[in-house]
Amino acid sequence: MDDIEQQCEDAVFVLCDARERYPLRCANEFQRSIKLKNEINMLKIFQKSTVMSELPILEQTERLNLEFNENEICFDRLDSKLQNIINKLDNLKAVVEQIEREKTCWINKLLES
Repeated sequence: MDDIEQQCEDAVFVLCDARERYPLRCANEFQRSIKLKNEINMLKIFQKSTVMSELPILEQTERLNLEFNENEICFDRLDSKLQNIINKLDNLKAVVEQIEREKTCWINKLLES
C-alpha cells in the first residue's frame, strides 16, 4: 500500500512540476477539456428536452431523421475534439517523461556533483 501511495505522490509531483514549467499550456488544455465536457453534457440535456409535437407520422419521421443526422454530426465534431485533447495530453505526458529522463541523465548528475 505504501508503494502505491508513493507512486501517487510521485505522479502528483511530476504533474505539478510540468504545470509550473508550462502553466499557460496546461491552463489552456484544462479550459478546452472543461468546454468539451460542457458541450457533451449540454448535448445530452438538449436531446432530453426535445419533445415531439403532434405532427403527422411522415413529418415525425422526417424530423427524427434530421435530428439524428444533427446529433451524428455533433458527435463526430465532439469525437474529433476529444481526440485532439487526448493527443495533446499524450504530448504533455511525453514532456513529463522527457523531464524525468533529464533528471536521471548521467550528464545532469555529473553536472550537479
